[in-house]
Amino acid sequence: MRRDLPPFASLRSFEAAARHLSFRGAGEELHVTQSAISHQVKALEEHLGVQLFLRGTRGIVLTDEGAVYLDEISVVLDQLAAATDHVRDKDVSGPLFVRSTPAFAARWLVPRLTAFQAAHPRIELHISTSLEPADFAGDRVDVDIRFGQPELAGLRVDPFLSSARFPVANPRLLNGRRSLPSPNDLRHFTLLHNEVEDGWQQWLECAGVTNFDSTLGPRFEHCNLTLRAAWRDRE
Repeated sequence: MRRDLPPFASLRSFEAAARHLSFRGAGEELHVTQSAISHQVKALEEHLGVQLFLRGTRGIVLTDEGAVYLDEISVVLDQLAAATDHVRDKDVSGPLFVRSTPAFAARWLVPRLTAFQAAHPRIELHISTSLEPADFAGDRVDVDIRFGQPELAGLRVDPFLSSARFPVANPRLLNGRRSLPSPNDLRHFTLLHNEVEDGWQQWLECAGVTNFDSTLGPRFEHCNLTLRAAWRDRE
């Protein structure tokens, strides 16, 4: 059966651009020009007959169709990468001890276990979670997945995912007594914090907000708790 598949170069360009939300960032990752990424994405949009990005003076944003397509092809690309690794490393076997934060394990690692086991059936995977970095000298850990982990002496650090940070809030706040027309108006609300890599101070500085003590407010060990707290019905 003949498959109607888009060019693989276009898929790689789109996936990289969607992760970076930047044609330039995708070009740097794939070692091609920003223009080449733009042309590849345009060719993919023409092949699909849908617009994948909204292009503006401040950058690019995924359309609804683009976000759905990214989710679906990311699974396929992960499986393709795993299958490739399986062919290359078919003799790899034994236990592999992986540690990460609870949120990352639940939201990223666990949904990919089936593909990993299919690609590496002889690897016995052990997953544990902790908010504290692993002590490789004392803990039984082979790989520790952390957000924003700096270079550490004696350890190999491989960045493999990037993410964007932005404030979220209960939509009811927008219809409440106060509104949020600008980042500076966040000072009128209670900020909720994650124990792991809380990003309020950095985000506020990037948004140009000064003289604001962003350390105040409740702190939560798990991001699911933070999101549930943000979704409460009252201000």
